Amino acid sequence: MESNLVSLGMFVLTLYLIFFVIFAVVAIFVVVCLWKMFVKAGYEGWRAIIPFYNMYTLFEIVTGNGWYFLIMLLSGVPYIGLLLPILLGYLVGKAYGRTKIFSLVLCGVLPVIGYAMIAFGDAQYVGAQDIRTLFKSE
Repeated sequence: MESNLVSLGMFVLTLYLIFFVIFAVVAIFVVVCLWKMFVKAGYEGWRAIIPFYNMYTLFEIVTGNGWYFLIMLLSGVPYIGLLLPILLGYLVGKAYGRTKIFSLVLCGVLPVIGYAMIAFGDAQYVGAQDIRTLFKSE
């Protein structure tokens, strides 16, 4: 009986370790993508490393006002926490000259893929987006 508990404990510990390694690799990849995106926008890349300051810089890049990142603190509020990262991803895509579909799907819903395509692709920074005119047709 005791050996079964030890085996189960080792199994759970192994799963946690695998999860941690995958999470760490993805987090490092996102920091590298943000670094390259910041450099493309004319900001220092090291800003991507510092928590909260990287979100401030990202909001500064996509909206022109970094203090909008305080809205991210509302991410625990129902529906806002779900919609705000999608909106941020959409704004990132538009700030780098991508189409609405690319911005919404790849940057909003799948940000790791969208940010990587912007960071390592040929996307150029076109400027901050005005949130007030966000949903007007082009």
